[in-house]
Order: sequence, then C-alpha cells, then structure tokens
Amino acid sequence: RNNPLVISHDGNFIAVGSFKYANQVGAVHTFVRNNNTWAFQQYIAPSVSCMFGHGMAYAEDTETLMVGAPRADVNFTNSGTIFFYHKNGAGTWTLDTQIDGQEIYDYFGGWSTISKDGMTAAWGPNSAVLSTHASRTTSNEVVHVYTNDGTANGGVWTLQQVLSPSTYVDGDGFGKVVELSDDGNTILVTSPDKHVTVSGTEYADLGQAYIFTRSGNTWTELGVIDVPTGNEQQYADLGKNAAFSSDGKYVYLSGKGTDLDGDIHIYEEG
Repeated sequence: RNNPLVISHDGNFIAVGSFKYANQVGAVHTFVRNNNTWAFQQYIAPSVSCMFGHGMAYAEDTETLMVGAPRADVNFTNSGTIFFYHKNGAGTWTLDTQIDGQEIYDYFGGWSTISKDGMTAAWGPNSAVLSTHASRTTSNEVVHVYTNDGTANGGVWTLQQVLSPSTYVDGDGFGKVVELSDDGNTILVTSPDKHVTVSGTEYADLGQAYIFTRSGNTWTELGVIDVPTGNEQQYADLGKNAAFSSDGKYVYLSGKGTDLDGDIHIYEEG
C-alpha cells in the first residue's frame, strides 16, 4: 500500500525505500547496473523520524528522484514532506527542495508519482486515518498536483491544482494510489475504501478508481472505474494497489476479489 521502490525505464537504476528503518526515520538506497552487475550507489536519509522513503517516484529524463515522508512534523503533526533530489555532475544525489504539508495529518508523500520529463508531480496521503481529525479544517483525502518551471538546479515547484472526486465520503481512501502517465497529462487515483451501492445493495469497501486529465493548466475528472458487473463483493478493495501504462491507455487495479483471494482487473481506454 505504498511505493517504496522505483526502477528506471531502461532497468539500470533502482531506488529502494526503507521507511521503517531506524525506528521509522527511514532511508533510501540507490543502485546502478553496469555490464549486468549491480552496485550500491548512495544512501540517502533525513535527520528526523518521518518514514522517509514511504512513497517514491523517478523522472528519467531529468534524473529527478522524488521521496515522500508522510510522518514528517515540519509544520504540524504528520503533515508530511516531499523531497526532490537531482543527480549532480559527480553522480551524487543532491537535495533540491522540499514541499511540506500545511495542515495536521496531511500525510504528504504517502504515495508519490512524477512524469517522465520531471515537470509534473502528484501525491496522495495513502491513508484515510484521522482524515477528519478535530484539528483539521478539511479532509486530507485529496491529491496535490505540482508543476516545475524547468529552471536550473531542480527548478521551482508550484501548486497547480488539488484534486478531489465528484462523489466522495470521508474515509473512502481517495489518494491511496496515485499514478501519472509518462506525459504528465493523465492521473489515476484509487479509492479502495469507498462504499458503493449497486442495484440497491451497498458494498462496504468495494472500491473505485478515478481518471483525471489535464487541458492547459486545468485538471478535470474524466471518468470513474468500478468493479466489473457481477464481481461485487463486500471489502473487495478495488484499487488497493494499481498501475498505469506509460501512455495512460491501460489501468491495472488489484483488490481482494470476489473470493477475497486477490484479483487483478485490467481496463482499457475506450
């Protein structure tokens, strides 16, 4: 229910997050392959306990490594932080900037994703826990989308839009998984804890997924993906894990399935 491992398209770079390392301080280990031999590259770690490496993403074109730390307490308890690194001329990963959550239990960086060109990034909380805590003014079950201006030294990240679904009840788990297409213009967001009513029967935690597309600088919900008709099951958790094809044409959603023994559903744009 997190993405603590990323691999480059060419298969020659891997970053592994160990968010429970050292009493949940967290760490990231990077490895590179040369002539079929893997070698350790770098150890990256924060200075405070924050579950660093819980959600990660990698932009191959700009060699940008994005690391989430959802339990960081920079502004508030568990407000979370997103860290952006780039590889310098010496081949060392260097911190460019960090973006901090702005409210208690924002859980920034629970699940993180970035476009192939490194110009668009998005993340969700990956947690429905305490989403309407008494100290919060809004739910944390939203997806933040940021864009980069492409300037030197990692550029400047700016909030483009906060996404929420058209049909929502707090506790749906919206943002459990967030995936961008390679071009950064389509986002898949899952909501595995969503209760869905089908033919008059309510299914607890049946789950749904949402597709958002960008036109210019505006994101719009394109559609909702449901469990196939006849496969409804209490606690099916559709979208507990998910993947997106690089062109955004195919969606892969996993859940507990009709027999609660696990299913993978594949959807095609049509």
